[in-house]
Amino acid sequence: MNLMRIYLLTFSLLFAMSVPTQAAQVKRQKYYVDSIQVTVYGSEGTDIITASDVRRPGLDGSSRTLDDLVYEKLMYQDALKYHMLPDTDAIDKHLKSVQREHNLTLDQLKGIFKSAGYSYEEGRAQFGVMTAVNQVIGFKIGSRLVVSEQEINCYYDAHPEVIETSYQLQRVVVPFDTLKSKNILKNNLTAYAKTGKTKLSIDWSMPFWINESDVASEKKHIFALDSNKISNPTEIEDGFELFKLLQKKEAQLRPLQERYREIANLLRQPKQVQLLEEYKIELKDNSSVVYMQSPVN
Repeated sequence: MNLMRIYLLTFSLLFAMSVPTQAAQVKRQKYYVDSIQVTVYGSEGTDIITASDVRRPGLDGSSRTLDDLVYEKLMYQDALKYHMLPDTDAIDKHLKSVQREHNLTLDQLKGIFKSAGYSYEEGRAQFGVMTAVNQVIGFKIGSRLVVSEQEINCYYDAHPEVIETSYQLQRVVVPFDTLKSKNILKNNLTAYAKTGKTKLSIDWSMPFWINESDVASEKKHIFALDSNKISNPTEIEDGFELFKLLQKKEAQLRPLQERYREIANLLRQPKQVQLLEEYKIELKDNSSVVYMQSPVN
């Protein structure tokens, strides 16, 4: 056996020994694709939530917790139970109204879905889920969010809101006269403030309303004027400034009719939170939710 044959035989043996070792290494490699985080056994079927579902944001781009997704599945099943799922036409109609409201083209809407990690069809489907969930929440909770007139009246009396004093004014700036000294011009304007008569050209601004708290402290003197009276001239950078007081509205309580809906909505909020938590407990009690041990990466 010559040296060449010995070399070739040795090489063949080494190659043959290395093949199963490499194959075994490849066989032992693990590739992470996805994992089931939760299995939801509800009244209308079984749903799973994967790690990729948790990582994917909502249509608005906000992040969602595992529990958020669990309750979404349970509420969607409840909507299915009560036949509250929107059909294709309803979803398309709703999406078109969203486009009109926000002045979006179809391509822009698709871009919004894409930025949140959804294809257009996936976005439509998720929009349908959101619509169904909102409808079943309204059905389960909305009718129970009753705020009595007595509650509203009690809140109004306990939390008064005052509309502060406001004034309707006119303003004018009379520029310095190159032909007259500042003192002469000021004296003429002071006389005008007292009598309302002058040969000067006075171009008053349009009337405007202003709250007392919005006026600088050095101008508070104008509030002491009587109606249709003019303040004494005050020198500013480019002339003399004058104000005319037209009307005054005294401070008063905001009337109940202006605050009624605002107060009702405010009082509904804690009730809504409480009823939603009770609804979630009811859903959990009527289902089986199995959490897996594998973490979300």
